[in-house]
Amino acid sequence: MNNIFILPLPNYIILDILNILVKITKHEKLIYELIRKLSLVCKEWNEKFLPRIEFDNLRVAVNSNKEMLGLKPMLMGKIGGYYLDIQCDKLEMAKVREFMSDISLPKSKLKSIRVLLYIDKPKSIETIRFFEDTLGGVNNFSFMTENVVKTDEFYPFANLQEIIQPFIHLKTIDLSSMSLDSQDIINSIELIRPISLQLKSTPYGYGGPKDCLDVIYNYMATNNTITDFAVFNYFYISSKSAVVEMLNNNKTLTDVCLCNLTSEQLDSKIFNETLTKMYIDKNVNTYWDMWGCPSALHSMTFEAFTDKDKTLVVEKHYKRLKSVVINVVEDQQALLDLIKSKCSFTHLRISREFIPDSIEGFIEALESNTVLDFLEFYAPSMNINIIREIIAMNKPSLKHLVVQIPELSDDLLSLEEVIISNPYLRKLKFIKSTKFSHQNIKDRLFEYVINILENTNIIALDLPFLTNSSMATPEFIENISKLLEKKYDYTRISISNEIYSTSPFKNLLKSKLIEG
Repeated sequence: MNNIFILPLPNYIILDILNILVKITKHEKLIYELIRKLSLVCKEWNEKFLPRIEFDNLRVAVNSNKEMLGLKPMLMGKIGGYYLDIQCDKLEMAKVREFMSDISLPKSKLKSIRVLLYIDKPKSIETIRFFEDTLGGVNNFSFMTENVVKTDEFYPFANLQEIIQPFIHLKTIDLSSMSLDSQDIINSIELIRPISLQLKSTPYGYGGPKDCLDVIYNYMATNNTITDFAVFNYFYISSKSAVVEMLNNNKTLTDVCLCNLTSEQLDSKIFNETLTKMYIDKNVNTYWDMWGCPSALHSMTFEAFTDKDKTLVVEKHYKRLKSVVINVVEDQQALLDLIKSKCSFTHLRISREFIPDSIEGFIEALESNTVLDFLEFYAPSMNINIIREIIAMNKPSLKHLVVQIPELSDDLLSLEEVIISNPYLRKLKFIKSTKFSHQNIKDRLFEYVINILENTNIIALDLPFLTNSSMATPEFIENISKLLEKKYDYTRISISNEIYSTSPFKNLLKSKLIEG
């Protein structure tokens, strides 16, 4: 027998592969399982690879001394690249100092530290300042303050700037229910220069000037550091004109989330080519209609889709649009025309009952679209033929399909052939509208799942026909286990609607880092 020499991969390639694996692992429990598996490989992996992996999908919450102890193995192993949430008022300072005494973490290692700080509790401030000193140099230090004393009396909180000034790495200011003066908020922003500002019921109460939020909007028109801006406040109404002025002058904002705005008619136009996300609690369509140039919006949601909305998308928001969500389709021809258009969106979701007037017309529109890769719609009473025709298109661009299952579960089994014949689908999700009550149907569906996974390129399959995964038969689990030994790219296999379970089936998936 000839000896086979395998050239070892360079460390940077191994690290790239591990970072890709972590990025596609979304579930928190699976991320911890991955960390455990990687830590068992060898000492070199613990020292060279684990500390350099970016765990972007992991958020660790510390709300008690006990949870702080649970965090220690992560810090001791110099594992970083994740988000850390700390509720300071729940921690004992003596315990924190003892906990951190033998930990040395490289600077700028954590992705972000987000702190819930009760600003009127000195011990909380002492705790967070200790964390800043100990874990100093963090790139994204997120800071939340909350005044727990609710009052309608409006007064400035003079200590805000003094409290936040030591945190030189602060990137996010999140103020909740605080009776702050608008100028104090602005001064604090100028001091820290954050990239994200969220005002939740702040300024708090009805005692401030009626235009206190307009003052902040007017300031935001000239701010050049904040990219993410949100205002949730029903104490004060903000003027539509102030928002339009902000959008026309600020070229830094990419994400805004606003509410409680006036609804007056304006002749102004919006000329903004940087904003990618925009949420307004009422009549957001009126703002979209005001655009005077091609927008950079990535997503749009329509309550009732009409021909006017189609024109709005095609003429003003086609450039960088990625997702269109429609709750009710009022004009089916407008929907077909949108699908046939040359717009850039790749995700289409129809949230409520939708049955095409013409199956042929709907399929023709879908076939003409060369960029749509994610389609989801919900129609419990839909004829199974529509689902069959969509899958049978064998459309190269369509990789992800989410659809409501009709009432007749026998009809679902008839889709097996067209699913297996489609080489392009990668993710397929059925949403159950009724329970599968007959045991013979369940037994056949076990075989159905195996056949689909074994004979297609699907890597994520949702077919929730069981009340809970503990009902999976030993034979089914054994077949799945054999399949997972042959194919390694599955990311999700779900056969029930349950969220938490320690069934044999779920444990098998967890051991393979697969969601279920």
